[in-house]
Amino acid sequence: MAETLPAVVFSTSFLNDGSSFYAWVFPNYRANGERVVDEIVDVFTTSPGYQTHEMRIRMLAEESVANAIKHAYSESSPRNTVLVTAHIQEGIARLVVADDGPGFDPDLIPDPRDEENLDKPSGRGLLLMSNFLRALNGDMQYFNRFTNESYSGPNILRMTMATCADN
Repeated sequence: MAETLPAVVFSTSFLNDGSSFYAWVFPNYRANGERVVDEIVDVFTTSPGYQTHEMRIRMLAEESVANAIKHAYSESSPRNTVLVTAHIQEGIARLVVADDGPGFDPDLIPDPRDEENLDKPSGRGLLLMSNFLRALNGDMQYFNRFTNESYSGPNILRMTMATCADN
C-alpha cells in the first residue's frame, strides 16, 4: 500500500501596500516539493514583471526546494519541515526557502567550473541559481550557523529579484 503524504499547508495574503505574500509549509517529501515548485511558478508568472521568465523562476524554485528537501533529511530526524515563502511587491520579489536540516557553509562549496571539480556533483545548482538571479537583477543570501555562529534558527536561503521588464 502506498504511503499517504502529509498535506502541504498553503497560505496567501494580500497586504495593504498592494503586495502579495505566499507561504507553503510541508514535510521534506519530493512529491510535496514538486507541487510547491509548480505553485511558485504560477505565483511568479502571473505577477507583473515575471511573465516571460518562467524557466528562470522554475529553475530557482526547483533547485532551492530540492536542496532543502535533500539536505533537510538526517538519520535522527528523517522527516523535517521545509518552509517556502514568496513576497511580491512593486519593484521587488523575494523567494525564501528554509529548512531545519544541518545546513552548509557556502564558502566551502567547490566551484564546479574548476578543472578538479568537473566530475564532482556538488555546487552546480548554486552556480546556476546565482547566474539566473543575476539575469533577474537579483542576489542570494544564506542565514545559518555556518554564516553566523550565533544564529540558531533554521537554514534560510533568501533570493531577492528586481521586477523585470518583460519583453
